Amino acid sequence: MDIRPITGALGAEISGLDLSFAIDPQTVADIRRALLDHMVIVFRNQRLDPDQYKAFAGKFGALHVHPYIYAKPIGGHPEILRVVKEKEDRKVFGEKWHSDVSFL
Repeated sequence: MDIRPITGALGAEISGLDLSFAIDPQTVADIRRALLDHMVIVFRNQRLDPDQYKAFAGKFGALHVHPYIYAKPIGGHPEILRVVKEKEDRKVFGEKWHSDVSFL
């Protein structure tokens, strides 16, 4: 696993991992440390199906089903929201500053 800062202020790219496979506890701890250190982490070119995505995300906490946003679950997975901007849409999803589910 390689962690490279993206900018001076925040963000890092993590490479050398295939997140479609199970990862060991030490790698999870290293990813968590990178998130705490850089505040944003990016994994490029990953191909995960919904079950693999949920297995990876679940290593970092309980998955959440948003109580107010209507979305078509991806393959029956309400924990995964698809955020899409169509060309004819006039508004951008989350266009204004917001903090997701801070009301909880």
